[in-house]
Amino acid sequence: MSLMWASNKHKNGFTIVELLIVIVVIGILAAITIVAFNGVQNRAKNQQTVSAVRSYYEAIASHGVKNSKLPAGRTCIGPAEFYDSNPCYIGASTYNWTATLNDSLNDSISSRPATAKGSVTGSGVTASGIFYDNATGESATGYLGFPIFGASTCPVIAGADVYGTSPTSMGADVYCRIKTPTF
Repeated sequence: MSLMWASNKHKNGFTIVELLIVIVVIGILAAITIVAFNGVQNRAKNQQTVSAVRSYYEAIASHGVKNSKLPAGRTCIGPAEFYDSNPCYIGASTYNWTATLNDSLNDSISSRPATAKGSVTGSGVTASGIFYDNATGESATGYLGFPIFGASTCPVIAGADVYGTSPTSMGADVYCRIKTPTF
């Protein structure tokens, strides 16, 4: 009788090998979930950024039609609090948010959508938000620059032409530029 009790007692627990297998399987599932979550998160950030870029592109085009000239300047575009005194572009020069250009769009855009938080860095440039660069204000001579996270290509913005030949690679991210509108 006592021999049978001893063998049943041994069968009631898990061995160390079984516990290690369970821990490894849980670790693999957690890693897969984290990678999938990052991909979903990047897609959401990119959709927010592309939507904001479209809104500003249309506002700048509308401004150009109303004033026969695009706003002139180099600055961050969007709500001031989005940038919170942080630059949107650091390269050969550093550019911050300024009220002058942003206020010139007030008649063309009812609210200022923000892009996704985060920045991309590479090739001597750090970028976040939307950067507007058109020193002369002439049609199609400048660009809107913006980061895209976890991608190697830039999105197509309806009506906009790509500025330059290709996106700037920033590791796993890219910095995209589209020409300012033609009117």
